[in-house]
Amino acid sequence: MKRIIIIFLLFPFVVLSQLTTEQESKLKDLKLIIANAHHDSIIVDAWMQWDDIIYLTNPNLDLILNQNIDSLCTINLQKKLDEKSVKFFSTSKAFALNNLGLIQYDKGNYSKAILYHLESLDIDIAYGNQKGLANSYMNLGNNYYIQGHYSDAIDYYTKALKIHEKLANKTGMANTLMNIGNIYHLQKNYGQSINYYNKSLQLREDINDTLGMAGSFNNIGGVYVDQEDYATANEYYIKCLNLRKSLGDKQGTASVLGNIGSVHKAQGSFKLAMENYSESLKIKEEIGDKLGIAATLKSIAGLFLDKGDFAKALEYSSKSLKIAREIGVAVEIRDASQTFYQSSKATGDYRKALEMYELYVATRDSMESEENQKAVIHQEYKYQYEKQAAADSVKAAEADKVKDAEIAAQKAQAEKSQMEADQQNQQQKILYGGIALLVLFGFFMWDRFRKSQKQNKIIE
Repeated sequence: MKRIIIIFLLFPFVVLSQLTTEQESKLKDLKLIIANAHHDSIIVDAWMQWDDIIYLTNPNLDLILNQNIDSLCTINLQKKLDEKSVKFFSTSKAFALNNLGLIQYDKGNYSKAILYHLESLDIDIAYGNQKGLANSYMNLGNNYYIQGHYSDAIDYYTKALKIHEKLANKTGMANTLMNIGNIYHLQKNYGQSINYYNKSLQLREDINDTLGMAGSFNNIGGVYVDQEDYATANEYYIKCLNLRKSLGDKQGTASVLGNIGSVHKAQGSFKLAMENYSESLKIKEEIGDKLGIAATLKSIAGLFLDKGDFAKALEYSSKSLKIAREIGVAVEIRDASQTFYQSSKATGDYRKALEMYELYVATRDSMESEENQKAVIHQEYKYQYEKQAAADSVKAAEADKVKDAEIAAQKAQAEKSQMEADQQNQQQKILYGGIALLVLFGFFMWDRFRKSQKQNKIIE
């Protein structure tokens, strides 16, 4: 099973939970299979099943298992194998490469992650694995999205969306629509972002995807925050919080707590905002969520800036910026450098203020560049055009079928009429022939009768 990252505005998240009794039992069985396996294919298959069970709860083992799968598949692919075995080890290698890319993404190593996903993508293309292709496209889009390269991100998202639509995969469609909505949100195109978020939410409700619904509520709430409709935003955040707590989703809970803190901050409630930020930061530090930590530190820095405590604002914005630069997240670099600049200016450190202002402007302009926005709009129209063209093509094909059916019906009717006419002609010929035979027979009998009468007269 290939995994994908779902971007929930600014905060990718993972569900952290304990293994169930059933999962523990399954792991024991898998370990026995591995210990007694006589073929590498059995071991690889067992490792993949093992990884699908533990990747949320044991990141370190997740890395080891996928490295082992990749290594053992590579060794076997160097041997002379039959076609079936080559396909198995190749697709299993793609599985491992995709997961190794996700692991690098979680660590903030986006360049490495992209290399893994591209290698996985090549294998998916070679074997026509449509589902794997869609997931690889999604993961590549996420890596470009998080770095602020929206033109590349939207290109990969659109490719993924087309495949999910073709496969009628509602989960995949919902995830992709969510991520496209995120791009419009960051570009402040709120109408389009809400449009995509609502489409995603509808699909999630159709398939009862509770976790996905929580993400949709979170993102919709973010749009209302940006539009300063805090009451509506808080309604969506509370819906999201309740769902995430019920699911035991620590990282998702931490994220939405931070967002609720931002609502309190906007409404001037320093104490409530700090309580939510602190609770959010504690959870993120426990689970090692670097991106989440950077975002929350930035939010706390902004809170101190508003209160006029510039020393604290500098302390927290500096920490946030350091982490954001380490993992290369454009939006956090932009926001942390802005707070850092404002705090430095307030304290009279103009040299540092200028440095931070230049970083802020450069990052902001890159993210909001006309080229980036045009690329997104272009891709949107291209997608809609191709979708309409495909629909028109289907309609044209249907129309041709109807036309062909009408022609076939007309031809069949003509052939039927001709057949009936031929049958009628044949019947007429038979009738006329019969009459002619009767006439001839009558004439023959009359002639015989006449000769017989003549002979009788001669005899007499």
